[in-house]
Amino acid sequence: MFLGKFDARLKELKRALASGEEEKIRSEAHQLVSSSGNLGGRRLSNLFRELELTPPETFHKTAKDLIASIETEYETFRNLLEKEMEKEQKKAA
Repeated sequence: MFLGKFDARLKELKRALASGEEEKIRSEAHQLVSSSGNLGGRRLSNLFRELELTPPETFHKTAKDLIASIETEYETFRNLLEKEMEKEQKKAA
C-alpha cells in the first residue's frame, strides 16, 4: 500500500512546491512521517518531519532540497523493502 501510493504523493509534493502551497506540503509531510516510520524508514520519516517543521522564512529553498533528498532516500528504502518482502514470500512458499 505504501509503495503504491507514495509515488503519487511525491508528485503531489512537487506540484505543491511548484505552486508555492506551503501548507499542502506540510500536511503531506505530516501524513508521511508516520507511514514511513511505521515501515522502518527512519531516515525517510526524519526527512518528512524536517520538511513539516521547516521555518517559513527558508521554506521554499529548504523544501526543494528536502524533497530531492526524500526522492533519493525513498529509492533506497523502496529497494530494501522490496527485497525484504521478496525474502518473506520465499519463506512462506
